[in-house]
Amino acid sequence: METCVPADTSLLAGIHIERLRGTAAYRDLPPTAKSLLESAGNADYVMLASNGNDILLIARGQFHGAPVPGAVLLSPALALSGPPSAIQAATAQHATGKTASALLTRAGPIEGRDIWAVMRGGTPLPLISEPGNIGRLLRFADYATLTATVSSTIEIQASALCPNGDAARQLEETLRGLISLAAAAIRDTKQAALIRSIRLRRQDTTVDLELSATMTALAGLLR
Repeated sequence: METCVPADTSLLAGIHIERLRGTAAYRDLPPTAKSLLESAGNADYVMLASNGNDILLIARGQFHGAPVPGAVLLSPALALSGPPSAIQAATAQHATGKTASALLTRAGPIEGRDIWAVMRGGTPLPLISEPGNIGRLLRFADYATLTATVSSTIEIQASALCPNGDAARQLEETLRGLISLAAAAIRDTKQAALIRSIRLRRQDTTVDLELSATMTALAGLLR
């Protein structure tokens, strides 16, 4: 799968679908996210690669024909889905037999999590129609990672590697301010308490964030 990731990828994510199917978290996914995963057919693991414009889906499973119309099978266990230009780039990269994206190295320590993502700072977020503050926060970082471990709750961990200590301090202070403002602006006491439960920590040039919540609670915040 890794050899299919195009060199210009600026956001890379992985989802172990076989671990999530049938869980309450999967059932409560936002429609856009669920539709994207269902486009992978009966895949057990998918990777999403974006260059800021196109989204490429790389799926691993046992396929008997293309999982969805327009998908391309590279082998009975490997399929690609997305815009023609993205599929063409992935097919050409796969033919070299080599990996090209630097994000794969960054993903190494976290790719065993149920859900994971790694992105370059300032990367557009193609799955979020109004990235707003999230996009601005990413400008403080060289790289950022996000992981989620799913059980009865979802354990979320995010980490941003900043270019220097000053950028890390600005990111931490901005995050704390946004968390306080968001909690104060929400009338729902449970949602406000969930926001206040976000844990932040800064060490040198790294800022870490942790949150534990149910998918239903998270979906309520994202509406």
